[in-house]
Amino acid sequence: MTHLQAPKRLSGRLLATSLAVAAGLTILVPAAADASTTATALAPSTVTVAGTVQTATTTLPKFTSVRTPMISGTKKVGSTLSATVASWKPSATFTYQWKRNGVAIAGATKATYRLTCDDRGSRISVKIVGTHRGYAAATRTSKPTDTITTGVICAQRPTIEGTAQAGKTLTARVGTIYPGNVRASYQWLRNGVVISGATHQSYAVVNRDAGKKLSVKVSYHRDDLKTIVKTTVQTKTVAPRAKVAVEDGRYAVGTQIKAGTYYRTGSDYCYWERGEDGKTNPHGWVNAPYRVYMTVLPTDDYFYTEGCNGWTLSDGTGAGSGRTSITQDGMYLVGADIAPGVYKTTTSTTECYMQLDQDASMRAGKSLGYNMGKRAVWEISLSKGQVFTTWDCGTLTRES
Repeated sequence: MTHLQAPKRLSGRLLATSLAVAAGLTILVPAAADASTTATALAPSTVTVAGTVQTATTTLPKFTSVRTPMISGTKKVGSTLSATVASWKPSATFTYQWKRNGVAIAGATKATYRLTCDDRGSRISVKIVGTHRGYAAATRTSKPTDTITTGVICAQRPTIEGTAQAGKTLTARVGTIYPGNVRASYQWLRNGVVISGATHQSYAVVNRDAGKKLSVKVSYHRDDLKTIVKTTVQTKTVAPRAKVAVEDGRYAVGTQIKAGTYYRTGSDYCYWERGEDGKTNPHGWVNAPYRVYMTVLPTDDYFYTEGCNGWTLSDGTGAGSGRTSITQDGMYLVGADIAPGVYKTTTSTTECYMQLDQDASMRAGKSLGYNMGKRAVWEISLSKGQVFTTWDCGTLTRES
């Protein structure tokens, strides 16, 4: 029998105290002068003697037979690999850790592993740890596979390049795609909803997008492989288009302001004029809290503005494109501020004024007519791109 003698620095007679700590091990502990000295077993091979820890090491038996795991399965992205292990003696419970080029793959701790695009061009192995109660754990690692090849389309998540502001252009970037000969198609989304006709790699941000978030869904195609779809992160909220002609004054058409239809919104006095030098030209003024439209022609020499606090170029779109009723006086661009269709008024108690123009240039021959007077019901047909003006006509509602 083996004995472990406690330190001799403790005085007094020896008390032969035997603690069965492990098989074949006895520890003799000298008694303290005041009989308060104790021996406490902490574990099968550990004992505390008067504040001093003495440890006896025991060695667990090893497995008598261990096997290295084997990997089976197709070595292509998209396929599933399996780790198989022949019987150990005694029988063992296994844990798994798959590795890519010798580095542990996060979360890959099952007996099977599905190859991803990250594995393309790498070699995969698996480490197992076998355990059995009363035996020392054992570890074995498989041989690495051959290099993993591409079995599906591999593409990174696309990104959007550009400034999210009306009037700017955004472009989808797809990065590297494997294998070769893969085609990409695009669909732009506004707040997650498909934008009709927006199916190119680049997208011109329109006024209607202001206040929304944009993203693009990219589909990757190859005839012999399964199509995959990836969608970008949404942009920041789209900013409104930048105003032009903010300062009062005269602007040269073509250099300082380009031809097009513009609008301004505000309740302050606003005067504008456009046309050719030396001629009597169209002009207008407003002192009302509604949107006003104005069209600058390519043949104009100048545009003059006073008190208008800037103008926004209209691209024919707007947040009201689906609106089907008019409740306030003002100018409305059909297709941007209201939906096309036939509108009817309710009974008007005062004189009602309506005007319909082909554009906002105020050119002769471009007015499509106006109505003024009292009538129980007014009816007017509005088409996309026309400019409609209404004063004191009450509510207009689309009938068809």
